[in-house]
Order: sequence, then C-alpha cells, then structure tokens
Amino acid sequence: MKTKRMLQTCLTLCLLTLAAAQSPSIPKPPDTPRHPVTDEYQGVKVTDNYRWLEDWDDAAVKQWSAAENARTREYFDHLPSRPAIKQRLQQLVAASSAWANAETGTSTGERATSSARAERLAFRLVCMFMSV
Repeated sequence: MKTKRMLQTCLTLCLLTLAAAQSPSIPKPPDTPRHPVTDEYQGVKVTDNYRWLEDWDDAAVKQWSAAENARTREYFDHLPSRPAIKQRLQQLVAASSAWANAETGTSTGERATSSARAERLAFRLVCMFMSV
C-alpha cells in the first residue's frame, strides 16, 4: 500500500512537471504604485490604494493598462492550447448566432437584444485569442 502511494505521488509530480514545462511563463506584472485614498462610510474608514486606476483619462493609468494588456497578450500568445480554444470559441459564436436566429425567428440581419449582448461578449473572447 505504501509503495502504491509513493508511485501515485511520483506520477503526480511528473505530470505536474510536464504540465509546467508546457505552460507559458507569465511575464512580470507592471509595477502598480499605491496612492492611498481614505473615505469614511458610516463611521468606518476605508482605504483604497488603487483608486487612481479608475481615472481612464490619466496618462499613468493608460500606461499601466497598456503594460498589463501586453502582459496578458504575451501569456495568451504562448498558450499551447490556444489554437484549440480559438477554434472552440469560433464554433460557439457560430452556433449561438444560428441558435438565436432560430429561437427568435429573426432573419440573419436581425438580432434579439439579449442574444446580441451575448454575441458581443463571445466576440470579445474570440478577439482576445485571435489578436484582433
């Protein structure tokens, strides 16, 4: 029984090592400075170190966001399973469009509001993997 447990542990470690070798390395995230802002809500003080990131017009926020997006793109571009994920997302988008048209009785040029929202979300996911 002890030998079986040891073999299972060794096999698990080998599989994890193999998986780690195939997975892309994650680039270092951009430095995110803290600019604490403290508010008081019903007598409770709450500090938000990252509120500055909410100002999309700030050049520093745009620079940080671009660095974070580049990091994410680098990770996605090196995923070994990316082509399979991309293909599956394309299939799902195509299937959801056909299903929405059949369910709502709309023609190809028309879309129901809820299916259009779902389709836009799926399209964004596909774009992430297709580098659009």
